Amino acid sequence: MRHTLCLNGDWDFMPLYGEPRRRTLPESLVYEAQKVRVPSSWRHSYAQAAGKRFGEIPEHAYTPMDLYGYPKEWEDAEAGVLHRSFRVPEEMTGQRMVLRLDGIMQKAVIYLDRREVAVWEDGYLPLRLDITSYVTPGREHELHVVCGSFDRTTLPSGAHKVTGLVGSWYGSVCRGVWQDVYLESYPLLAVEDVTLRTSVRNGRLEAEAVIGGAEGIAAANAGDGTLRVRLRVRELGVLASSPDDGRPPRGTTGEGQQVLLVERPIEHVSSETARWHRLCENEFGGEVYRALFYLDWADAKWWSPDSPFLYRAEFELLDGERVIDRREETFGFREFWCEGPQFMLNGIPLNLRGDSWHFQGGAQQTEGYIRNWYRMCRSVQVNSIRLHAEPYPADYLRIADEEGMLIVDETAIYGSSKSMQADHPDFLEACRQHVRRLVRRDKNHPSVILWSVQNEMRWVDGRDGFKKHLPGLMASIREMDPTRAIIAEGDNRLLSKVHTEVESRHYNIDGTIGQWDRTVPLTFGEHGGWWYICPQNSSMYIGLRAYRGTDESTLGLAEKERLFVEYARRQRVSGISTFNFAHYFMRAMPEREVLLPPPVDVGLPGVKPKKIPAYSLTIHNGLLPEEEPRYRSNPAFAVMAEAFKATTIIAAEYDRCFYDDQPVDRSFDVYNDTLSSRNVVVKLTVKQGETLVHEDHFEFTQGPAEPKVLRMSWQPLPVQSEGKAELTATLLHDGQPVHELRLNYRILSTSLRSRPVPVTRPATYWGNDADYETIRRLVPSCERVDRKHLADQRMPADGLLVIGSYAEDADGTLERLLQAYVAQGGRLLLLEQNQLSLGKLTLSRRPFQRAHAGDYGHPALTGIGDDDLMFWRPELAEEGPLPIIRAAFEKPVRGDFTLLLECSAGDFGDGGDLWSPLLEYKHGRGRMVANQLELMAHADRVPQACRWV
Repeated sequence: MRHTLCLNGDWDFMPLYGEPRRRTLPESLVYEAQKVRVPSSWRHSYAQAAGKRFGEIPEHAYTPMDLYGYPKEWEDAEAGVLHRSFRVPEEMTGQRMVLRLDGIMQKAVIYLDRREVAVWEDGYLPLRLDITSYVTPGREHELHVVCGSFDRTTLPSGAHKVTGLVGSWYGSVCRGVWQDVYLESYPLLAVEDVTLRTSVRNGRLEAEAVIGGAEGIAAANAGDGTLRVRLRVRELGVLASSPDDGRPPRGTTGEGQQVLLVERPIEHVSSETARWHRLCENEFGGEVYRALFYLDWADAKWWSPDSPFLYRAEFELLDGERVIDRREETFGFREFWCEGPQFMLNGIPLNLRGDSWHFQGGAQQTEGYIRNWYRMCRSVQVNSIRLHAEPYPADYLRIADEEGMLIVDETAIYGSSKSMQADHPDFLEACRQHVRRLVRRDKNHPSVILWSVQNEMRWVDGRDGFKKHLPGLMASIREMDPTRAIIAEGDNRLLSKVHTEVESRHYNIDGTIGQWDRTVPLTFGEHGGWWYICPQNSSMYIGLRAYRGTDESTLGLAEKERLFVEYARRQRVSGISTFNFAHYFMRAMPEREVLLPPPVDVGLPGVKPKKIPAYSLTIHNGLLPEEEPRYRSNPAFAVMAEAFKATTIIAAEYDRCFYDDQPVDRSFDVYNDTLSSRNVVVKLTVKQGETLVHEDHFEFTQGPAEPKVLRMSWQPLPVQSEGKAELTATLLHDGQPVHELRLNYRILSTSLRSRPVPVTRPATYWGNDADYETIRRLVPSCERVDRKHLADQRMPADGLLVIGSYAEDADGTLERLLQAYVAQGGRLLLLEQNQLSLGKLTLSRRPFQRAHAGDYGHPALTGIGDDDLMFWRPELAEEGPLPIIRAAFEKPVRGDFTLLLECSAGDFGDGGDLWSPLLEYKHGRGRMVANQLELMAHADRVPQACRWV
């Protein structure tokens, strides 16, 4: 009944240099000696400013998207003509002929025998054209595709912006037919579209089959009940193998068990009602019919990530007992919805732990790549993937159905590149068409749980005009699919509250978790700083070792992101997608270019690269040698895998150093982010050396996504000076251990607060009362002086002067007095300030959460290490640890300074170790140590602070 001929292969190619937006077929066609392999892009880079090219780094011979070795000059051809000839097979005689192109980039005009058939500018979604009137069985036909760049408009500033949907960077690079091409034939009256909707809450399957044909084709006996649609549902089962056994999924060639069989007559519907259910983009004539099914199905097997059970729906168009047409659709029985702030899958609360990445063309367009990506994610308990910035090839959805991966399906309305004029009428019309085509293609996939209508359109020209149309785009999606929620990725600010179905934030740009009112779910579709990886952004979490190399830098960012994920989970954020496991947590491979053997048949479906460039992948795509691993992770992978665990215990307090005379109060968040209730046992023990100091035992039943907090209090054993304690928390589900948490603590003697410090010179103090009490306990001989005595020449020239924290010095008099004191040979300890500074040092009044040193050998740092310079408070805020510094010195470039500690701030490329909270300054015959750590506020409670003082 239906027939398909793949038209992939080596096509003729004529580059059109200097004509980026040519749409017409040249009169004279002169093809290159080398052919273009379809599917592929004929170019792998494009020119940028200052002589650079996106897609290649010549000095390192790095060309990750050069899979075919096309001539270098083709890179400069923004447009070109692709050509092949074909014959209509005899078995297609008498049927409706359809040309299908699954992906053409960017704007294209299709010609058959030099007759224009269609203009197309949706580069990511399939185009079907009715060419019945253009072709004759047995005759050879010439197919030409003229591909070029999108149309563009010029802003008043002179900048050029496109009016088409580029999507992410692959859409800027790619030109040509980059997905499969087919010649298809259908009965003159055929099932053109089917829609399947399943409801767990109602135990119900709803199905709609739309029947149509070309102009002039009508079902003469449609009203007498002779024409009917038979729906048969068969079990396919779970197709994917275990994520870890490496086997491909088993096939579906066998006849599965039949579970439903029902028939319905067809009824006439208007062409307008069925507009987005028609088969071809160029043919909306002819009569249109439909058959509707509302079927109770109480014993359906549910599709879920744990058990991605699939069915096959077979729709047969019957004329009497004769089968006119048959269409098959794979689906899963599941229901996904929102209840307030909670996602629900099949009635089970669900938190999303996600991944996403940019699509980069043919190397990622293989079954092996897709399946290995999903399986890698499943191995670290990532349960969702956002197909980011554009519709991905349909195989990504098919394989997600099989592997049990939840998908956020996103359009190509991608604002991060700022390439478009977003309020241009042509761009807006392209958006309207595009969102409907995406839903039409992907609506029956059980893996698709959310539609993402756009990504980060906040940045674009014409934003304010575009956002007025955003609710309309959502309404178009909802009209075609009312069963899934719609999200505007990263752009909460573009939607009013009434139109917000799921709050989406990227990198905290649109607000804080604290501003979430919990009326709808909140997701972070992207988070983490790896896009801007550099030591300056990492050192505030791991110290100066971030400068040793990329591994250390990525580890620092992972420690930062781990804290955010822990905080977000504690606040019950509905979904978190760190950016990302697929790329930034991996090492690139292969280490050398891999030449691939010639394909058996270039005319078969799928990409057939000639080579895999060095370092072009992070996940094995099935074309690399078998000895290559599925992936090679960097240090960030393990940190984030631990943070994303579905079954885990996370300590709610982050300080790790205590006095031995106070009880230690701890609490722990216990997570069950599986899809089943569990009988939970938690065993907690604390040991100092071999001595068991404390143990607790908790038993409870925990439902999916149900919050649970455990609390304990334990008393450290007295220590002589310093000791260690180890806490172990073991989590068991249904009697089986699923997680173990180990934490090491430092225990310091409470005598540290009052143990005298040997000082060999006369000590004096000026400042506030509270600080003096602390100093006096440590230096009993320290005498307090009035401010007027600071100008007294009788102050001991070789003495030690301590200035208390936050001294007032509105007119600069105090600074001058202290400068004179040091110049005469005095020693000065300046405690933390927000006004007073010596040596023309600039104080930057901003918080810092950590400090670090390259060398802890200075006497002022005795007994102090990196671990002592963070987490002085138990709490964790959304932006990270609470600060231990309120103001720090900008690093001086002149003067006799020794920077004892450094600190860092900033993100997204503007950070750096540009400040010092502790430095030594030589002036005249004396010297000063200036401190900006919050020592005095913490000395009584934080042993590290007291030890430092």
